[in-house]
Amino acid sequence: MRLATVMTVVFACAGVLPAQAETRIRIMPPDGGVLAAGQRVDVRVEATGDAGPPRGLTVLINGKDVTSLNLLAAGVGGERGAGGTGTDAGAPAAHRAGAAPPGSSNFLLRGFSLTAAGPLRIEARTADGARASVGLNVERWQTPGPAAAAKNVILLLGDGMGIVHRTAARLMSRGLQNGKAAGRLAMDTLDVTGLVMTASLNSAITDSSPGMAAYSTGQKNSNNQEGVFPDNTADPFDNPRIEYLGELLRRTRGRGFGPEVKRRIMLGTYVLSAGYYDAYYRRAMRVRELIRREVRQAFRDVDVILLPTTPTPAWTLGEKRQNPLAMYLSDIFTVPANLAGLPAISLPVGLSEAGLPLAVQLWGDLHADAALLSAALQLEAAIGYDAHTS
Repeated sequence: MRLATVMTVVFACAGVLPAQAETRIRIMPPDGGVLAAGQRVDVRVEATGDAGPPRGLTVLINGKDVTSLNLLAAGVGGERGAGGTGTDAGAPAAHRAGAAPPGSSNFLLRGFSLTAAGPLRIEARTADGARASVGLNVERWQTPGPAAAAKNVILLLGDGMGIVHRTAARLMSRGLQNGKAAGRLAMDTLDVTGLVMTASLNSAITDSSPGMAAYSTGQKNSNNQEGVFPDNTADPFDNPRIEYLGELLRRTRGRGFGPEVKRRIMLGTYVLSAGYYDAYYRRAMRVRELIRREVRQAFRDVDVILLPTTPTPAWTLGEKRQNPLAMYLSDIFTVPANLAGLPAISLPVGLSEAGLPLAVQLWGDLHADAALLSAALQLEAAIGYDAHTS
């Protein structure tokens, strides 16, 4: 009898309590990530309810309400993203996102970034009281003040190169001697190495895609994804994105370097590398010394040397873009002065038959800058050519 009474009371209590719908909120980027100052990332918030789309989805970034920046189309009750709406049909291609489940309310902001280092906190709440937040850290990567900046930084990332893999590689390639590998791998000779472990968002064991992407973005991804975060839409190409560090550098530094400057940086880096330093750089230094001696010998008999600035008149804009070698040959008369470390000055002297500029240059002896400038002034007066009025 007592058991029956207890059971009756339990059932009665269970019948009195109303079933409450639960709102679940997911925020991307996920908690604990790291961003570089200025690195762009898409922010997506997904609120899912059991009894229809949650209302009143509000998003704050570092305490500032950014709900009005939602790129998704108006949905239930006129609220953007409510009911799983995607972006409007006329939205720019970079902003587009497909529809989400109708029982969800969503927020999407593309290309958000913080230029200053410090904490980044993203908070979300709905009208029924559900709340969620994530915290990230924005780190400074540019050298402050007059300190020397790092250059030629090369990061070699190896996937699946743990202790066991390295040990096996040493034994297979170097052989076994006295119970250990008979030699070291090339990676063992690097000045700095490290082991980093990570996990994907949906697994304790990551695959190559999110593992390597995490190292180059500062964020975790799901398995089989890289550079993007998971979302609740069916379209696999509209996921919220994270900017790779290489993309950040190209966007912030690449604008100051044209194709030719980048080409010469790559060439210089190549000849200075360990495997080619002696073959190219040391040999070039010896040739440079021979040029310096020969040019300095000429100044025993003269005060200045006059010669053309370029072997041909100026070409039209973009004419030599596809032929870098032709552009390099145009430097044939100016490079020796640079190699010899001598002062030089170029002067416009007129126009060719086609109306293109012509110029000559003067070289001076080492530390004879004043004499060089005096000779250039006299030559300019004698020629009487004014490039601004001709």
